[in-house]
Amino acid sequence: MQSTQTRLTYVAAISALLIWSGTAVANKIANRYLGGLSVGVLRSMVAGFAALLVVLVLGYRLPSSAFRYT
Repeated sequence: MQSTQTRLTYVAAISALLIWSGTAVANKIANRYLGGLSVGVLRSMVAGFAALLVVLVLGYRLPSSAFRYT
C-alpha cells in the first residue's frame, strides 16, 4: 500500500499535467469569444488568484513590502 505522501505526489503530478495540457484548448476557445489581450489579462488574473489561494491554504506569509525581495 502506498503512503499518503506518494499519493499526494501522484495527485499533484496528474493535476499539473491536466492543467498544462488544457491550456492550449482553453486559449483556443477563449480566443474565439475574446480578444488576445483580454485572454492574456484573464489568464494572468486567474493565475494570480490561484497562487494567492495556494499561499493562503499552505499558510505562507505574504511579504510586508515589495522592497524585501529586490
